[in-house]
Amino acid sequence: MPIRIAEVMGRTAVAVRPGARCAEIVAAMDRYSVRAVAVVDEEDRPVGVVSEGDLRRGRGGSLRAEDLMSSPAVTVTSDVTAGEVARLMDRHAIRQVPVVDPASGKIAGMVWQPDVVSLVEPGDGREALEAVVEAATWAPSIHNTQPWSFAVAGEEISLRADMDRRLPFSDPRGRQLLISCGAALFNMKTAIRAMDRAPIVRTLPDPDRPSLLATVRIGPPEPAGEEVRTIRHEIPRRRTHRGGFTDRPLPAGVLGTLVTEAAQEGGRLIPLTSETSVEMLAALTSVAQEAHAGDPDFDLEMIRWGRRPGSGRRDGVPADAYLRPGREPPRFPQRDYSRGQGWGGDVGEAAGAEVGVVALLTTPGDDRIDWLHAGQALQRVLLHAAVHGIGAAFHTQSLEYPNLRDFVRTELCSKEFPQVLIRLGYPDGTTRGVRRPLSEVLSEEHDR
Repeated sequence: MPIRIAEVMGRTAVAVRPGARCAEIVAAMDRYSVRAVAVVDEEDRPVGVVSEGDLRRGRGGSLRAEDLMSSPAVTVTSDVTAGEVARLMDRHAIRQVPVVDPASGKIAGMVWQPDVVSLVEPGDGREALEAVVEAATWAPSIHNTQPWSFAVAGEEISLRADMDRRLPFSDPRGRQLLISCGAALFNMKTAIRAMDRAPIVRTLPDPDRPSLLATVRIGPPEPAGEEVRTIRHEIPRRRTHRGGFTDRPLPAGVLGTLVTEAAQEGGRLIPLTSETSVEMLAALTSVAQEAHAGDPDFDLEMIRWGRRPGSGRRDGVPADAYLRPGREPPRFPQRDYSRGQGWGGDVGEAAGAEVGVVALLTTPGDDRIDWLHAGQALQRVLLHAAVHGIGAAFHTQSLEYPNLRDFVRTELCSKEFPQVLIRLGYPDGTTRGVRRPLSEVLSEEHDR
């Protein structure tokens, strides 16, 4: 059985406040014989970490913890596995990770690299399967619902739709749910290819089990190109953007590349070059968002998935990942995750004001297999865009109304089916990503 961090973490975490001076930090490290301290806010939630290396780089006794710390803090909960934490440390090039309480987000301990590295077997088959599932969990999903679960039976991983996480009013057919799971499936295939192995995938393998979307195996050796390794690196780094973009234009040729990448997975990416078409979609998005705002059923979905500040939940949209409502509504409005409470990040010049490149992702059909293809095409586009530092904002409100979606299909998509409306551009900064640990999404399947 995988070893959980709760079994190896240090129960005492050395922590300081953001205002702590260098001398205080050094004294705390000496007293407790540690090489790093967590920096916590007034509610004891980690906001950063100061290591010995940070102290050396920030020479000067007048500096405080908030000036020295690596931020935002990379944290885990105690139910994650040693393998997950080892991969997290390797990805972020860190040697210590604060452990937080999953309910409150308060610091509960600290785990150090030597504690976990010795517990991970290099090349272990189970570790490889967990790495594939972990990559899948970083896929984008509507409202960050993470509507998937996974089961391992021998050497096979099953990808399943978690229907309890479907949006009953925004997504009654489960179209957006399957798009999200399609993105997760693309991550699984990419993770396997980055291991220099071929993914063996069966999509919708059993008509009598509609929630079983795919089975995935790690196949025979197959050398991966540099492109695969590059986009694999972006899987946990990619973030959904929920604001405007800077005025930096996309490099010549990048859009054409993204169009080609979408086609590789059975999707069609249509960048809109007509200002009339862009204004049409902006108007439809505004109308749909206003209709959502006046509908109590849609409001219930926002209540379930829009997180308040300080929430320790590992799903939904964190308060620092959506913009606080501003005085002037943007051309492409975002969801009101704060529901009029004024929560969210600061709105201003730093949030950007440019729309960016508006594009539609379409498929020739509109069945379950098409939705899975759309998700794989979407994630392929997002990861290749992320390689260039390009972010994406989603605006699917209008596609949640059948009449509006049919209008977009007829007028802008050559009668192909629009699956996703996105804006592409360069964001000013990034936000943290939250995902459920493997212990919540991965199970063993003993009886097939």
